[in-house]
Amino acid sequence: MEAVRAADQFLERRLWLDLDGAQVVGVEIEGEPPIAVSVMGSGGAEFGLHALVGENAVSELLRAGLGELSAHEIQSKNLSFGLVRRVEIEPPFDRPLVQAGRQGRMVPMFFAAELGEVPRLPRKPEFELLIRVTRALLIADAGGRLAPGDPRETGRLLVLRVGGDCRDLQVSSELRDVSTALEFLDEGDGWSLPGLVDLPIRDASYCAALVTVPVGLGGEGEAVRALLLLDTADDTVVALEVLRRDESNGELAERLALALHSGGESTPPGLPRKMVFLDAGLYRELVDELEEAGVDCAHEPASPEVDRIVDELTQALKARSDSLGATIAREPTGADDLDGWKDVERRVTERLLAAGARVATENAKAWRKYLGVDAERREALEDRYVDGLWTGYFDWYAHQHRGSKRARTLVERVLREDLPAAEREVLLARDGGVVSMFRVERVDVGESVVFRDVLQGRRHEIRDTSLSLTAKKDMVFPARVYAVANFEFAIPIGPVLLGAEPAKALDFLERECGLRLDGAVDPGGIHLLGRMWDWSARCATSDVRLQNHSGDELRWHCGEFSVANSERLREALASRDDVEELEGGVQWQWHRAGLHLGSLELFGNEFLFVEVNSPERFGEVRNWIESIEGVEFERLSESELP
Repeated sequence: MEAVRAADQFLERRLWLDLDGAQVVGVEIEGEPPIAVSVMGSGGAEFGLHALVGENAVSELLRAGLGELSAHEIQSKNLSFGLVRRVEIEPPFDRPLVQAGRQGRMVPMFFAAELGEVPRLPRKPEFELLIRVTRALLIADAGGRLAPGDPRETGRLLVLRVGGDCRDLQVSSELRDVSTALEFLDEGDGWSLPGLVDLPIRDASYCAALVTVPVGLGGEGEAVRALLLLDTADDTVVALEVLRRDESNGELAERLALALHSGGESTPPGLPRKMVFLDAGLYRELVDELEEAGVDCAHEPASPEVDRIVDELTQALKARSDSLGATIAREPTGADDLDGWKDVERRVTERLLAAGARVATENAKAWRKYLGVDAERREALEDRYVDGLWTGYFDWYAHQHRGSKRARTLVERVLREDLPAAEREVLLARDGGVVSMFRVERVDVGESVVFRDVLQGRRHEIRDTSLSLTAKKDMVFPARVYAVANFEFAIPIGPVLLGAEPAKALDFLERECGLRLDGAVDPGGIHLLGRMWDWSARCATSDVRLQNHSGDELRWHCGEFSVANSERLREALASRDDVEELEGGVQWQWHRAGLHLGSLELFGNEFLFVEVNSPERFGEVRNWIESIEGVEFERLSESELP
């Protein structure tokens, strides 16, 4: 499932290392309401993508970050995913993982929720929206354009404008000043912060401190600075907010003021009778206003209560990090530990990206050598091929590119570091791998793919679930294949070729690019494989017609019907020979002669959603559904299939 793949790419990139929740991004998609996005995880508590969809989405997300709105006051739809343990997901939220064949203990969980409603699994249009939003962030990040800053600080909002379908996005960006951004959102919200004088005074004693606690996914040992507001009477944490490294005393004072206005989970809003500050700068910022409100303020250099709370937080976060790390960053237990070696392979990729991704992205000379096109054409190709082109380019950049004759490659530089033994083994194997053209001979869905080296005739079995879900028999593409322990790994590095294209592509590489293909790809000419991206794009034709088994043009249709009597609907569906119940009276399959025609799903006994893949099929299914007593057509959504 594309949503799972997009979430995996997002989690592999670990955007929370560069962004925090205050750095809101606006997203505009034609035909959709405004979308607000923030990245969860900088505080080490929840990792994932938080999106709101609605006319005032960005405004509400900003106000929620300021403490002006609570979760139950947000009017926009919540459409998000987070990284959780596999065992924590219950049906039906595990359905996307089952459909995608996703294994492993740490997986993305998707959900949607309207105001006052229980979270539910997103519907297909919502999944498509979430895919676009996720990939738009990744595309903007890969292009060095994802640097939103905090709109409250910069006065500007980063807005991504997204076009195209899920697999071929076009993303542009712009920074809008505060006045323009407020027009785009909800100009009446304002940016001013409330004062403290009018807050009620509670019989309590608070301690405000700036603390440092270790957090991180996979035991990486990151640490964050946080504002801790503690009720010392019963050691209740009123607020714990992750801070940016560069926040001024004035910004810290605003944070604390908002925490007093919001209160905590078990603490109502208000001021304490006494407030002790461990930070002198924060004390100076707020002492006058708090004393005017009737609070007894003091500055003290240390607090045993705060030290103990920080120790407890540290131990809790360390235990969580160790638990995640055991899953995400463990060493292989032996030559047959496939999951362990895959995890090492992933960490090697992350290490290479961390060492050179930004430089590689900005190296215009290297891009020209790889693609053989100008900057404008390169941008068009990046928009067309998105992740695939970047993967191929970076593989060549890391393994073969040298800034000068005596310069080391990126891989050679990384190998000089003090690497764990397993990572060094994988990196050496990858660097010495075979780069060639490979044809898919066999696909065992959910398990493995068998490749045949077109140039040398050798067979390779790649045990990879994701690859087995996307590869099709007889497709051909360039790849780097290498062996580690008892397994082989493959990195596709070029466009997919079908039909007569492979022979034409080899002829193009030899005749027009001068690449020697006498039994293997010449290592000194691996960059010439990059010319295939432009060649493939120019060979593409719009005359290809996609159709289903009935000969109808493929076009996704989702119809919504209101249901007055759900029991009558179930009886009518049960009486049909071409409808099969799939799940507990809420899901059905429409079929004919063993051929799947469409899916039906009942929500809340009030709405029936019908999904088919052509206008002809929707016309047919609508006719007999509307003949059921109490069922009426409401609306139709249609689009090209992603």
